[in-house]
Formats: sequence, C-alpha cells, structure tokens
Amino acid sequence: MKTLKHATRNTKHTTHKHTQNLQHTYFIVKCYDNNDTPMYEDLDASVLENFLQILNVQPNTTAIKSIRKFDKENTYIKNKHNKLVKVKQSKFCALWTIKLPVIPKFIKIQADIFIFYINSLHMNKRYDSFNKYLVNIFNKTIITKIIDKYNLTLSFKAIAPEATKLFMPNTFKIDAPRDKFEFPLWYILRPIDGFGGKDIKYVNSIRALYDAIHFYNNNPLSQRATTKKYSNDVIASEYITTPLLFNSRKFHLRLYYLVFYSKHYKVFNSFYLDTLGKLFTAKLPFTMDEHTFNNKDIHDTHADTTDADYFYPASFTRDKFTSLDKDNKRFNTKVANMKNQIKLIMSIISQIMLNNCNKLLYNTDSNAYHIFGIDMMIDDTNNKFTPKLIEIIFVPGFGHKLETKQATQTLLSNSIYGWINETVLEPLLKDNNPLLARKHTTYIIPYNELKNKKHYENPINTPKLT
Repeated sequence: MKTLKHATRNTKHTTHKHTQNLQHTYFIVKCYDNNDTPMYEDLDASVLENFLQILNVQPNTTAIKSIRKFDKENTYIKNKHNKLVKVKQSKFCALWTIKLPVIPKFIKIQADIFIFYINSLHMNKRYDSFNKYLVNIFNKTIITKIIDKYNLTLSFKAIAPEATKLFMPNTFKIDAPRDKFEFPLWYILRPIDGFGGKDIKYVNSIRALYDAIHFYNNNPLSQRATTKKYSNDVIASEYITTPLLFNSRKFHLRLYYLVFYSKHYKVFNSFYLDTLGKLFTAKLPFTMDEHTFNNKDIHDTHADTTDADYFYPASFTRDKFTSLDKDNKRFNTKVANMKNQIKLIMSIISQIMLNNCNKLLYNTDSNAYHIFGIDMMIDDTNNKFTPKLIEIIFVPGFGHKLETKQATQTLLSNSIYGWINETVLEPLLKDNNPLLARKHTTYIIPYNELKNKKHYENPINTPKLT
C-alpha cells in the first residue's frame, strides 16, 4: 500500500485538538421570498441536513431565528442618494450588484458549519466576519482570478505544455500580434469575465476581427452595472469545427469537480464525479456554413437550448451520435480513452488548485469545499473523441427542465450531497482525518504526482498524518 507523500504539504503538523467529542452545529443560509418562504433551489438542502444529523451535527435554531428577525426588521442599504432604504428579502438572492448589510454583532451565531446556496454567492458577504469551521464556498475574489478564461490557459500551459496543445483550443488575447490569427481559420471571441454566451463573436477574417475589436472597445461589460468597456479583456480561441455531435447538435459536457482544503489539517483534496454530469446541446442541428455563425441556436450550447435533461455518462450512448462506426466495441474503446483523458485534464486542474491552495479560503474559514463546473467539448477530428477544456465555472448550477423538475432535483441532490458526505463530511467530522477521503474512487491525483505514471489510476491508500 502506498503512503501519501503529499498528505501534509508545507507543514509538520500531525494532528489537532479538534476531536470527535466537540459538538458541531450547522446553519444553512437560504433565500427567501417576500412571503418569508424559502425559495426553490436546484438542490434539496434537506438531503444535506440528513447527512449532517446522522453525523450528530445539529441545526443552530437560535441563529436561524435571530437572523430571520433581523431580515424582517433591520434590512436596510444605502441608495444612490446615500439614504437608507428597506430591501425586500428576495433581493438578497436576485441582485449581483447589491451591497449587502452585514449581520450586526449583537446577533450571536454559534454555528460553525455554514452552507450557502451556491447560486447566491454574494450572500456570503453578510457572514464574512464569522469564524467558520467548515463552509462550502471559496474566496471568490481569489479563485475567479485563478480560473478566468485567460489565466486558466496560462496556468494549464505552465504545468503541462504538451497536454495544453491537445486538450485546450489555441487561445490568446485579442490584442495579440495579428499574425497569431491564421485566417481563414475560424475563431471564437469570448469576454474573459463573460458568462451565459453574452457578447461572443465568431470571426474568420481580419475585417471581422477589427469589427469585433471596435465592438469590445465601445461597449460596456453587459453583466455588470458599470461603464467599463471590455477593451482587450477578450480571448480568441480556435473554433472547434469538427465537434462530436449529439442528435446532430453541437454539445458540451458540464462535469462536477470538488476541491477541499483544510487550513486546520493542511490538507488539499480534489475529486471528479465521473458518474454524473450534464450534457447541454444547441437548439438546432450543427453546420459550419459561414452564413450561420450569427445564429446562436446552432453554435451556442446552454441548458435552455437543450430539449431535455441529458446526463453524462448515462446519455452518452452510441445511438445518440452521428457519423460513427457501427462497431460498438470500437465506440466503447474510444469512450474509455476519452474518459481517461478527462481525468488527466482534471489532474492538471487539481495541480493549478494545489499551487494556489493557501489562498482559496477566506481568513475566517478553517475548512472549505467548493464544487466547480468543468465545461468540455469533444473534438471529433479523426474520429478520436478528444476532450477540450473550455472553461471552469465558479457557480456550476444544477438546473433542470420544468417537466422533470422534481425527478432531476432528487437525482442531483442525492448524488451531489452523497458525494459531499463521503468526500468531505465523514472524513472531517466523523473521522477527524480528511486524508481518508483519498480512498474515494473519485479522488484526483494532482498532475505533478501523476505525470510519471503510465496509466491514470486512483490507488487505494492508507492515509496517515505524517
């Protein structure tokens, strides 16, 4: 059995006085509507609460009651005229630009495990002064700089330059020398801070590029209430012109990737849920006709352009793909190879995270985990099923189609929270040893430890605090 050489990086600390006998309490930060009713969330928090209570972690009802009372009676912010105005509770989950009031010091919160609704990360600002033993959100200011579309490319290349050529489209900023563009190749232009496909452009000529640059120099960042222009904060990537097609449509995979870091134990762990992801398609069948590039229904892939809830790998079957070998054995071989390559990509991402692990947590947090969405396309050049890393999503979303709302929520809640329980909660709160999580089949070995191995494997280790 292999020992974990990287178990306690940068420290000789071997144990901690925080023992099993200490009674933890938890506080789940919910979003409420104007009727004081918790708003519907993609994941069912009661599933998580069940795991916590099995671990003898109880809710802090005093804190919940105190904060709800504060929400009702004292929720004010300053408007543009510097006057205090009352804010409706639902706005705490609806607005990105709002300056949220902090919880006053007279409210005593003893809960040491905080769980935030991940699609409302700004809620964390209200609680950032409280010390937390465990929380489910990383420091957004730091992590978004690490994984933005451009810095991700640079970090990936610094760690694995050859893998970058294979698994990432050739990418650079639009202010790069013009000879970087090899027209008439197609390029997709994406704002570094963009999301949801906003202000994406497709170009295959110097004239189209100049038109796009003019647009970015004269238009504000549409997702922010600001006059700041995009300017050069836009990347150009070679467009994947031979994507693998799902039901004749372009698609991308949304894969779930979890990082845990403990200041408490000085342990970094990462995991990739290879048994459950989502598959998003374009609305219309794919074509490379240059006259269709302005048609987002052909080239953009999102949850709302997908006609049903498709899951990976369950929906990733030979009958769904066009122009494939009829030989099922050959298809299975290519899929198996693709899955190993995806794990290799995850390993490089883990190395990026590990290199920055000391900055991932807020100063008030002792242990934290965060679930990211990893978006990948599959390139069908030479019929090889090569995964291409597109971006890392800080807020992954766990959406669903309206007609399958309850079934999808149940599936994702049980899978995601079950995964969190096995990789984070039990090792930390039951065993007091997060290294035990490295036995989990979804554990990802950081690339620098993996790169000398011929095959990707997750060895069963005997974790030790050494």
